[in-house]
Amino acid sequence: MSTGLISDLLNIQPQTSTPAGSMQVKMLPCEYIMRNPDNKIYVVGDIDKLKEDIRLNGVRQPLEVIRWANGYKLIGGERRLTACEELAKEGDTRFSSLPCIIVESKGEVDDRIALITANATARDLTDGERLAQYEALKDALTRKKREGHLEGKVRDEVCRILGLSTGAAARLNAISENCDEETKQFLHDGEISLMDAYRNAQNNIEKRRQAEEKAKDPVTVSEKPALPPKAPMKSTATTSEDCVDWHQTATKIPGWAYQYAEQICSEDWIQALPAFTGENLLDCCENVHSGHPLTGGGYVNYLPIGLVLRNADRTQKVIFTWHWFVEACDACGISPEIMAQANGSTSAENLKVPESKPHGHNTLLALAGKMLSSKAAWYLAIDEPNFKLIYYNQKLPGGATLWKQVDITREEANKCGDTRYAIILQDYSFFTTGWVRAFEISSELVKYFELK
Repeated sequence: MSTGLISDLLNIQPQTSTPAGSMQVKMLPCEYIMRNPDNKIYVVGDIDKLKEDIRLNGVRQPLEVIRWANGYKLIGGERRLTACEELAKEGDTRFSSLPCIIVESKGEVDDRIALITANATARDLTDGERLAQYEALKDALTRKKREGHLEGKVRDEVCRILGLSTGAAARLNAISENCDEETKQFLHDGEISLMDAYRNAQNNIEKRRQAEEKAKDPVTVSEKPALPPKAPMKSTATTSEDCVDWHQTATKIPGWAYQYAEQICSEDWIQALPAFTGENLLDCCENVHSGHPLTGGGYVNYLPIGLVLRNADRTQKVIFTWHWFVEACDACGISPEIMAQANGSTSAENLKVPESKPHGHNTLLALAGKMLSSKAAWYLAIDEPNFKLIYYNQKLPGGATLWKQVDITREEANKCGDTRYAIILQDYSFFTTGWVRAFEISSELVKYFELK
């Protein structure tokens, strides 16, 4: 994808709407402004930068309020109000009164919609806020529709107000209706991403479908109950979509393969994993089809499901799924954790590089692994419905941005996700050579960190 396209996508802004009714700007004492209980769907977050901007430049945008009881209730501007209250507590008396746009109240439901409209485009939202905002707006618009005060479809109005594509709205709706409260709380706390929650919703939908199908075709009396599946023997083999037999030999490998496996365990991308597990290897190599020579003449092929080791003259090979590779390395004593302990490290804390070497290669490698594996670090940046691509990003030191491109088409087809990464500089030029695979991005991040 060209940098021009990314620039164009980044400049797309959702539609905004101005609160209806006559408006006037008035300076109101802070103590007259009541916080809105409906604003609980948004997180105030860190306001240090906002405080400093207000301290230097004043309140650039008035708050929005409605008349309420003996004062005013906030519709938009809770972060500004919070920042000004903290400045006042610090002795800056300039912000004891604030400029406010007084909006006519249109009733409880319309006031709630106005609050969401004011907040939806005011700042970047977390994934948890996006879901909570969607649910609150859908509920309010459904009430209006039920009372006969809304023409058209609720879905279309939600998309218009929030600036969502129909695909993005469908994913939020799937999460809202098919994920339990625990999953939603994980999303709110930043422990999982929006796409993680969407996959959970899809899994729940599929389980429900299977249960319904089973209910339509009950077991007859003459049928024998199915026996529980037996645990697979370690000598068995399965066939991958690449027509390769994945021999699951987990306790013994040839001597030459032992040496090559030890080399692989010492590679940077393995060392950058948060833990040496089959799940992490699967995630890292979900779309990898590549390989490279090994010291001693051997060769390794990396595939989404596992790896193939070949000896120097290519007459022998050993094939592993990622889970069996981890078990084999643990059994042979060559996994990264075991090797670290053998070299004198006895705990996870001891595996860290001393703080006196903040720019050491191992430290940067660990930082890269942490950035890639942390679900909370990624923010949904662009939803491109025409091509079914979703882009996440996170900021890097020095002003660059780390991007992640997720191909929804392949995910919906239950194929290996075609996830790609890119490091893009402030001028929207690529630091990486275009979009690179999960297998390559750790070393690219280290190169970038070392330059900074």
